[in-house]
Amino acid sequence: MSRLQTLWDRARRSRWTGPLLATAFGLIWYCALVGPGTLWPLHIDWLMSGDWSAHLLGWLFFRIEQWQLPLGALSGLLHPTGTSVGYTDSMPWLAVLFKLASPALPPDFQYVGLHLGACFALQGFFGARIAALQSDRPLVQALGGSLFVATPVLLDRLGHDSLCAHWMLLALALFNLRPYASQAERRKTLGWTVGMVVLAAGIHPYLAVMALALALALLVRLSVIDRGTGWMEAALWTFALGLGALAPWYLFGYIGSGTALGVSEFGLRSADLLTLINPAGRSRLFPAFHTGPLQAEGYGYLGSGVVLLTVEALAGVAARWGKAVPRAWARAIPLAAVSLLAAGFALATPITLDGEPILELDWLYLPLESVVAPFRSTGRFIWLLHYLWITAAVLLAIRVFGRERLAAALLGLVLATQVVEVGLAHQAAALEQRPWRRPNLAVWEPARGGYRHLALYPPQVFGACAWIDHDEVIRLSYVAYRLGLTINSGYVARVKEPARVGCLASTKELMSGLLRPDTIYVVDPRAEHWSWRGARCGAVDGVIACVSRANRDPFAALLAHSRG
Repeated sequence: MSRLQTLWDRARRSRWTGPLLATAFGLIWYCALVGPGTLWPLHIDWLMSGDWSAHLLGWLFFRIEQWQLPLGALSGLLHPTGTSVGYTDSMPWLAVLFKLASPALPPDFQYVGLHLGACFALQGFFGARIAALQSDRPLVQALGGSLFVATPVLLDRLGHDSLCAHWMLLALALFNLRPYASQAERRKTLGWTVGMVVLAAGIHPYLAVMALALALALLVRLSVIDRGTGWMEAALWTFALGLGALAPWYLFGYIGSGTALGVSEFGLRSADLLTLINPAGRSRLFPAFHTGPLQAEGYGYLGSGVVLLTVEALAGVAARWGKAVPRAWARAIPLAAVSLLAAGFALATPITLDGEPILELDWLYLPLESVVAPFRSTGRFIWLLHYLWITAAVLLAIRVFGRERLAAALLGLVLATQVVEVGLAHQAAALEQRPWRRPNLAVWEPARGGYRHLALYPPQVFGACAWIDHDEVIRLSYVAYRLGLTINSGYVARVKEPARVGCLASTKELMSGLLRPDTIYVVDPRAEHWSWRGARCGAVDGVIACVSRANRDPFAALLAHSRG
């Protein structure tokens, strides 16, 4: 008994107990929502739908791509135009890391589940470190960190795994709020900040811009508020931050690749003025407000638990005004300013209230069109204000209700409210059991080594060509990957301008009936003019495949036999 008491006392005194408990909650919460099977790297079936399929296939094709510069170039998808591993949202840094290990990995290997689990775990860790700014009690830290994990905004991004790395925003908020005792400590933190921007730039561009904004807020705080960093040094750090964002963008093909960036859609994917209190149909307790047709990207609901915590904290401040509650930290001013500016950008134009436009700001954004238009999903920038709000509510509540048991009870109640309200509503039911009709690779095996390309007719490129059957594109892309072939179709975040021209050229070529001997053509039976002269066609694995009639390889013989 005395040994257990000793271990407990040590745990209470350790600065890592609270963060580790919140980390464990994050991982358990993820497994409860999505399923522990998604963490297994050899389990890929659950990813073969929606955006996940694009992220997985981008990585699979990238792993068989030749090393080249720019590093993210990807010629196997959307062939011959190609794309980049950045625009498949395959989290380029992770794609490169696992590509290095690719020779030792099995053909079916995914890191999406590992990334998602890590995001939830790190969300709890850094959330607890933020709570530690006001409390050294492990239980209070753990509950505060867990509240960051259970936020609806993080749960909402489960379907878009590359945008789940919100822990980076929490880490940078922590850097902005923590005190620094020496110049060496400040420079060490700035070094970590540059590293965070570089990491974010190779995960997702939106996170990179948010990370860069938070990093600049830290520089302003250290230079203006703390007066601990000189202007010359601040300028050098600013240059390093800018380079840290731009270099990975070029390296992974986000910029300099002739990609269409969606100028015409700017402002449509914005946040509504009520987004912080709008559950948008994902609450078990409260009804939704109205939003525009594309404003799901601006989802920023705090959750009833955080709203309750905010009310209780403000009530405590009012009751103790002038006594125990100090004035707002001056060092939080740059962080708050950046978060509010980001929220203003999230509202974009037109600004809406309950889904109805109330103010046009085209005059403001038009001169900046080339800069802001690539970030067409402006609503995502509400995340900075969302997390600043939770941070303020947690820290203020801990400060006001300073006694450990009282603060822990309050945070526990709020966490339970949040879990009950949004947890089950967000639960992705049996994601790891999503049905996917696996292709019969055995019937495709005779084509191995005899062909270089797989072409769909008509070509299917989301945003550029006909988009008929997403599931079929996924299956055939997987077949192409397993056979080491290119494919002329696919689903990526942005497409290169030549892709549209390529679609027309490819269609014209195929309609001419001149089939290339190194290409397998998969034909949609609903397409016109597909019964080509000089083609050898047959049914394979539920699709109609054709090759040049001049081919005499085993796959061509299989087609001839299947036709009967």
